[in-house]
Amino acid sequence: MIDFLPDCRCDECDLFPIVGPRYKCQKCANYDMCENCFRIKKHKHNHVFTKIPEPGNLICKAKTVKEMF
Repeated sequence: MIDFLPDCRCDECDLFPIVGPRYKCQKCANYDMCENCFRIKKHKHNHVFTKIPEPGNLICKAKTVKEMF
């Protein structure tokens, strides 16, 4: 079963709630993306994102999609 993040909306596609991993921009205030939008590089800048895998898991940082997968 895939967990969801009840208080998070994808700022690109408006998915609510975000199901599965969430990607939080470290530069833009309150900017989150779902996994699909992150993978297709919808964010217009080359910012560092924090991957929040699923509720209750550890957090890791990555700069690009290639570093995450």
